[in-house]
Formats: sequence, C-alpha cells, structure tokens
Amino acid sequence: MIDYLDASVIVSIILNERSSASVAATIDQSDADIIVSQFAIAETSSAVSRLFRMRERSRELTEGLLLDIDKWVEATADLSEAVNEDVLRATELVRNLDLKLRAPDALHLAVAERLEARLITLDINLHAAAIAVGVRSHNPAEADAPGDPKD
Repeated sequence: MIDYLDASVIVSIILNERSSASVAATIDQSDADIIVSQFAIAETSSAVSRLFRMRERSRELTEGLLLDIDKWVEATADLSEAVNEDVLRATELVRNLDLKLRAPDALHLAVAERLEARLITLDINLHAAAIAVGVRSHNPAEADAPGDPKD
C-alpha cells in the first residue's frame, strides 16, 4: 500500500500547525510506503518562502525551515516525479467543473491516482474530489482542514 502526501500535509508538519499531531499520527500508524512528489516539495517550499516574502519569518528561520523540508522528506518519504501523464490527467480534472479543483491540487490527485495510492491531504476540496473520482483519500484532521468549498 502507498500513501501519497500532498503539500498541505508537509506544510502542516514543517510549520508545526494545529493539525500536525493528527498528520504525524496518520503517518506513524500507517503501514504504507510514504510517497511525496518533487512537485509537493516545490509547493511546500513556496508556502514556506511566502512567509519570508510576507515578512512573517526572518531569512534565517525561513532558510532553516527549507532545510527542514529536505531533512523530513529524506527521513520519512520516497520521491515520485510528476510525469507528463499526470499533467494531462490534471488538466482533465480541472476541466471537470464539478470537482472545483485548482491545478496544483489536480496534479497531486493525478499523481496519487497513477500510483494507486491513498491520498493524504488536509484540503477539504481535494479530499472530496479524490473520493468523487474513485481515489482513496484520508484527511487526518477534517475539523482543522484548510480549503473551504470553492465556488
């Protein structure tokens, strides 16, 4: 079995957000192989870097958090690339208006689908979209999950 983690899950852990305990418990209790994509790492890095750009974190702290991403991935997960097939599938998913997905979330869903993995996400919309297209999905902290329904 494979668990694919999207960026919301990695961000929660790296920034020690409210949902991080639920996320850590999900990962610790899983017998599955943990997979993240290079895209998820890029998206997580972007979220952390944004804190510096918004002057919410110092350069030194931000650089430390960016290193923490790499250390956490190395210790916890295996990498999977997002391939062209995933981008094509993500395009199909965002064009399905009922799913209400943004491109980054659609790409995570496409990777999880290709890997036949369970998608682990804190995003309510992505979780619902995964279920709608037949991909197993788990939200470790549904009450704390970001991603209110988007119109």
